[in-house]
Amino acid sequence: SQKQDVYLVDAINRKDLNAIEQNRNALLNYATAGLEDLKSLDPFEWDGSLIIACRKALLFYKEMSESKINIVSDYLLAEENFNKTKKAFNAIPAAKRTQADVDGYNKAVNDYNSAGKAYNKNNDEVNGGRIDATNSWNSAVAKFMDAHMPYRK
Repeated sequence: SQKQDVYLVDAINRKDLNAIEQNRNALLNYATAGLEDLKSLDPFEWDGSLIIACRKALLFYKEMSESKINIVSDYLLAEENFNKTKKAFNAIPAAKRTQADVDGYNKAVNDYNSAGKAYNKNNDEVNGGRIDATNSWNSAVAKFMDAHMPYRK
């Protein structure tokens, strides 16, 4: 799931809506399957810390792919629409622009700004969740290794 999340972030950075949707679906499938697989695992020597940390990360990936990525797609569509509208608006000489042209442009600007605000808020939440899930996993692994790996003094 973590690797699939990397692919999803790459698709977002490339603004590739098809790749975003494909990677979102794959991430949702991996996270869901992983959560199901965790149900059959037994803790190692009564230490379930890795199972708990893994479940937390997979729940994050599942929630993100179910409800957060659509905001990214909405923003990218609004950006695409704004750029098309702006190009068409700028192609019309200022003296020949109608009120409908101005209203259409203003609506595209407002939609783009609104989508941008939602995108930024969503991005902050997703990045915070990703950092939290990764840090929790890394911390659990370090503690698990310290507790269960033999070492010499």
